[in-house]
Amino acid sequence: MSAAKKPVISNFMLVWNWYCRDMEKTFKINDITIHCTAADHNKYLPWAVTTYEVVCGEGPDAFTIFHSGDCCRYDHLKPKGKPDLYFGHCAIGLDFMDAAQKTMPAKMFLPVHHQELGHLGGRYRCVGFEDEPLQIVSSLRNAGYKSAMPVWGDRIV
Repeated sequence: MSAAKKPVISNFMLVWNWYCRDMEKTFKINDITIHCTAADHNKYLPWAVTTYEVVCGEGPDAFTIFHSGDCCRYDHLKPKGKPDLYFGHCAIGLDFMDAAQKTMPAKMFLPVHHQELGHLGGRYRCVGFEDEPLQIVSSLRNAGYKSAMPVWGDRIV
């Protein structure tokens, strides 16, 4: 994408003007605003993850998606507004209930990174841990939050 001169916002490779390794940085692409913050992956990789708050459009009709990548700490989730949709890693140690109650005022919670095709099996690779995202969804729903588990073939409209 960067070779095609398309914006790529990443903390893994240096792409002129789109590299995000700062503690906080905001990008603007037409009517989309992407606010990035740094977060811990785990206790051995502090500040190694970038979270993305993507505001699609402007004004009261804007739709906001917050993706926390491999962030393991709810207290590192720092949305500027109330996201319409939140994607969080289901098996990295992130406490979804603490996030919902304390730092992530999202309207809908979706645990992700399960049913991956590109990782080997194992506790933190989610393949074979189909029940964990369902337990997260059930806990959130039982507490009154909207939550669902996306599966292959689903799309968000």
